Amino acid sequence: MIVVLFHYKKVFILSLLICFVAFSFGCSTSLKHYKPIEESLENNEFKKAPDLIKKAREEGNYSKKDRVLYYLDLGLANHYAGNFKQSNQNLETAERYIQELYTKSITKGGISLLTNNNQLPYYGEEYENIYINVFKAMNYEMLNKTSAAFVEIRDMYEKLEYMEQKYQQKAEMYKNNLNEDKYRSVKNIANKNNESLAIKSNFSNSALGRYFNYAMYSSNNEWDEANIDLRKLKLAFNTQPDIYNFNLPTNLIEKSSDDTRKNLVHAIALLGKGPVKKQIDIRLLLPNMGYMKFVIPEIKSRSTNISKVKLFKNEEPLVDLEKIEDVNRVASAVFQTKRPLIIFKNIARSILKGIGANVASDSTDKNARAFVRLASIIYTEFSEQADLRTSRLLPGEFHIASFYLPRGKNELTVKYYSHNEVVSSEIIRFHVSPGGFNLLELINLN
Repeated sequence: MIVVLFHYKKVFILSLLICFVAFSFGCSTSLKHYKPIEESLENNEFKKAPDLIKKAREEGNYSKKDRVLYYLDLGLANHYAGNFKQSNQNLETAERYIQELYTKSITKGGISLLTNNNQLPYYGEEYENIYINVFKAMNYEMLNKTSAAFVEIRDMYEKLEYMEQKYQQKAEMYKNNLNEDKYRSVKNIANKNNESLAIKSNFSNSALGRYFNYAMYSSNNEWDEANIDLRKLKLAFNTQPDIYNFNLPTNLIEKSSDDTRKNLVHAIALLGKGPVKKQIDIRLLLPNMGYMKFVIPEIKSRSTNISKVKLFKNEEPLVDLEKIEDVNRVASAVFQTKRPLIIFKNIARSILKGIGANVASDSTDKNARAFVRLASIIYTEFSEQADLRTSRLLPGEFHIASFYLPRGKNELTVKYYSHNEVVSSEIIRFHVSPGGFNLLELINLN
């Protein structure tokens, strides 16, 4: 009797230990620190945001494994604050860490399938990596470095071209970590849940990237090159209707004006909020494996209150800005490239946990198995947590317009509409230079 009680005590302690470990592994990066940061951006208090991010790091909200996220957030915040040089320094650091972390994972043959995603360093979502180049290009233009901006857009397309190959390479590494029986089990479970493990890129041509090239070429009166990118911009709409499910902008100028007293201006508005991630839970009771849970992060779109942006000069309508890219839809499409890899890894981890629990229960006496299985269920339930880290500072939409203004000082009024009602407006003093890229940036992150 004493021996049996001692055995139960050991199993009970083991169960508590497993539960403690499960809770520890289940902990993910806190998102509470984003509230004051997002509020400052919504209230157009852009200068406050970088300091709030630095403060959040000092308070432990950005750990070492979140360093990509920290520099990405800081880079975006500094861009909104008009600190373009600092923004590029931050974004370059984020980009360097992304590459270093990916290279490290490849050289080590991938990360263990038993590792909880939240315990790994965050090396950014692919859509974040792509938009790093967009913001760096805008920074360079604000610093009058058009040649450097061209490089950023080129790098953006190189990332898009390599994206599918990169995830196929990683999927193959995860596959090699399993024997044939376990791999077959992963495929069967995925099929039962109507999940494909085939990796395919659904996004290869960014209309926003093409617009930047068009705008930079046209600003230098290189209209042949500008029109090439304009055709590629239209192709992005024609070949990716699920992403570009809105009308092609009509205010794109295809040739230079004969009026030498005016110069071409390109306006770009950053509106609303970019995507976040949510967790989808899938629970199964399988023969020979028992209780299983695997989780899938999904993109959750966030909307903007702004339906229309108009520019006025001398109280007369000048131009309407039109949507060129929906960041939420792009993020969702890009994330689908990675989704099969996430599913593969998460199912495989759940299978390995289930096998481990069965081995543990078989090694105990009949009366103690219930404790082990209960501990296994609790461990699986709490240790399986999706990685919901992502920057919450990306805009939700980009709107653009190309038009002519007289050289020198111009006073414009921008009005933001929601359902045909003006919700905010501001006066902008904009200087039009006789040469180079005249970029007018408007920001309303509501």
